[in-house]
Amino acid sequence: MRPRARRLVARAARLGLGLVLAVLLAEGALRFVLFSDQARAWSVGWSLRHEGLYTAHASGREFWQLRARLASEPPSAAARLSDERVGWLGERFDRDLVHVDEPGLGARTPVLLFGDSYAHCVEPAGPCWQGLLERSELAPRFALLNYGVGGYGLDQTYLLMRLVLPRFQARAPVVVIGILVDDDLDRCYLALRDAPKPYFTLQGGDLMLHPPEARDTPSFLRAHPLEIHSYLWRLFTFKRGWWRPRRPSPGPARATTWPSSRRSARASCSRCGASSIAAACRPSWSCSTRAAR
Repeated sequence: MRPRARRLVARAARLGLGLVLAVLLAEGALRFVLFSDQARAWSVGWSLRHEGLYTAHASGREFWQLRARLASEPPSAAARLSDERVGWLGERFDRDLVHVDEPGLGARTPVLLFGDSYAHCVEPAGPCWQGLLERSELAPRFALLNYGVGGYGLDQTYLLMRLVLPRFQARAPVVVIGILVDDDLDRCYLALRDAPKPYFTLQGGDLMLHPPEARDTPSFLRAHPLEIHSYLWRLFTFKRGWWRPRRPSPGPARATTWPSSRRSARASCSRCGASSIAAACRPSWSCSTRAAR
């Protein structure tokens, strides 16, 4: 090889090595900013510490695992009352499922509302669903107990309903199930959202319940490490819209369907002598209702 050619090869090799080292250094620096307690203490890189920069919401499990890793404080659900039967409970009822508004029922028929944060209501108690019913012409006959819990999917809504209904069996309650169609069905296959939770799979046409895979979020993350090989690559490509991970294929873990869930809910209501209504809603607040019995 001629001396000039050797010099060009050597320069190209040094340039390539320099680029590799620069990329590795940038990757290491980004991981330090994302996951280091020292970086948090210095308040460095807060704009980079967002799960949406590295994984799409459609990717489901990866999104919520990364969100838990990047959280600077315990997620909202982790601060609630954890319960292995449903993942976590709401603040309006205790572990025995006794609702704070039960003393106001009297002889009226209970209307039991189940669902996510939209059922729980984003408004104060006065303008919320229970307050609206209390101020209506139906108030002498019906009283609403709001069992909605923020972060719930249709799976947790069903599990909580199944636990609560036997307490009111003798009173033939009306059951209302609120469903946010944008998210509540997708949440059914998540094993971790704000905290570890039970989840369903569909096997042979039947729903199969799986218990939480860990007692708390740190234990779950240790047992299920993320498989993101380069956060720098994700950041670079996501911000420019060049690449997004594919939505997971609808395998057994995502095969929990609205008809299967509705049949299960209807069966639980029937066993307890309850009438049920399912309300399917979008964030625009336009809702359609479907009687399940």
